[in-house]
Amino acid sequence: MTDPDLLFPPDPRTREVARILFAHAKDLPIISPHGHVDPWLLADDRAFGDPAQLLIVPDHYVTRLLYSQGVDLDALGVTRRDGAPVQTDGRAIWRLLAEHWSVFRATPSRLWLELTLAEVFDIRTPLSVGTADAIYDALAERLAADAFRPRALFERFGIEVLATTESATDDLAAHAKLAADGWSGRVVTTFRPDDVVDPEWEGWGTRLDRLGEMTGEDTLTYRGYLAAVQARRDAFRAAGARSTDHGHPTARTLELDHAEASRLYARLRRAPNPEDAEVFRAQHGSRGRAGNPPRGRVAAGAVELEQQEAVFSWPVLGGMAAHDASCRS
Repeated sequence: MTDPDLLFPPDPRTREVARILFAHAKDLPIISPHGHVDPWLLADDRAFGDPAQLLIVPDHYVTRLLYSQGVDLDALGVTRRDGAPVQTDGRAIWRLLAEHWSVFRATPSRLWLELTLAEVFDIRTPLSVGTADAIYDALAERLAADAFRPRALFERFGIEVLATTESATDDLAAHAKLAADGWSGRVVTTFRPDDVVDPEWEGWGTRLDRLGEMTGEDTLTYRGYLAAVQARRDAFRAAGARSTDHGHPTARTLELDHAEASRLYARLRRAPNPEDAEVFRAQHGSRGRAGNPPRGRVAAGAVELEQQEAVFSWPVLGGMAAHDASCRS
């Protein structure tokens, strides 16, 4: 049985207040305004893969800590951008975690994993080298059951709304499928244009070409680029999006006039360079149309779309980092 006062303050009076607040909130539905859940998990509603692919490989907090202790990312099954082979044996990956379990002492990752095993899967055996295989087998057995499919867990967890995050060039097919099949769970998309705003992001030019194909706009021109991004933002709004999400490498902001921005864009389309790229990010991290900062309401690290007038949203608390660190060079 998990300690009911887990993570509550040690001061008795403050702890009592925490108990009261928690008792009020613990059974309320979950409204998750930001996250990186793959919407296809819920659209297809297939059983999850092996335990390692669910709990270790995509969790960059776990894999980074293991990497800091000398564990090779290939051995952890982390996808390589160059397509080279990596470990695919889930049991071998799970055993690696067990061998290095001691380095997770007093970390949020260990707490989260132990609570997940105990509260979600009813597995209360402490993880160790000696218990790793038995825990892996118990997890695999549960994950094969219908009760642990994505939609069943969505309903079990009492999720009222889940917001996923997609890039500007995502066709939103998963969300269309969710909307069409009649399932009662509410899943909405979030517009994240980083990979068409950052010229230093590998494949930027190719994505801009794709953006033009999707919208019928000429993305070789700055005017066409802005129109294309606006069109995709409108498509996201039509698909149910209520917020945008942004990652900002720096806090720099600029406001170029249209002529300056057009010349900058033309240079970047020909040959991106770090200085121009930073200016471009600063322009589009601050204002979408010169002189008109968007009028929006801050919503859990994102900006609500309801009242925005600009193509891109105002920087919010330094932006939010994408949870895509499991892919690397």
